[in-house]
Amino acid sequence: MTDISGARTTLITGGTEGLGKAMALRLAREGYRVFAAGRNAERRAKLAEEAQKLILPITPLEMDVCNDLSVDRGLDEIRRVAGPVDVLINNAGVAYGVTMEEIRLEDLRRQFETNYFAAVRLIQRVLPEMRARKCGWIVNMSSVSGRFTLPVMGPYSSTKHALDATSDALRH
Repeated sequence: MTDISGARTTLITGGTEGLGKAMALRLAREGYRVFAAGRNAERRAKLAEEAQKLILPITPLEMDVCNDLSVDRGLDEIRRVAGPVDVLINNAGVAYGVTMEEIRLEDLRRQFETNYFAAVRLIQRVLPEMRARKCGWIVNMSSVSGRFTLPVMGPYSSTKHALDATSDALRH
């Protein structure tokens, strides 16, 4: 893992289950102040209980990454409690296993909104502060499917390829 020890306030989208939750627990154990964003109230409550038992600095945060107002409310809460975001981990995502000719456009739009546009939405809201402070980290969770795909993963791979291209542009 890259040393990001100078950066403390961390936002992880999709942070209440799976890989996002694992990252939240790991970073909190290493001393980061973690805000684990998610839509599901039950998962947020379970994570809050686990963090309390382990005495870890994790705050489950209600956030729908596909909704501007929800993202703004969540970021306002983080700034109020802990200051600006030092580390953004865009982890929220969905995957539909279906061929391109069979996916409903509404599902493809939902997948792009969650896997791609949500990441851009968050980047646009935290990057200006990071640039002003001349520090910060953005981690976009992609997939090997962004580079290689299978017939039934075309829609998902499309979103990850777009995220990879955006990540490359930011890196340069």
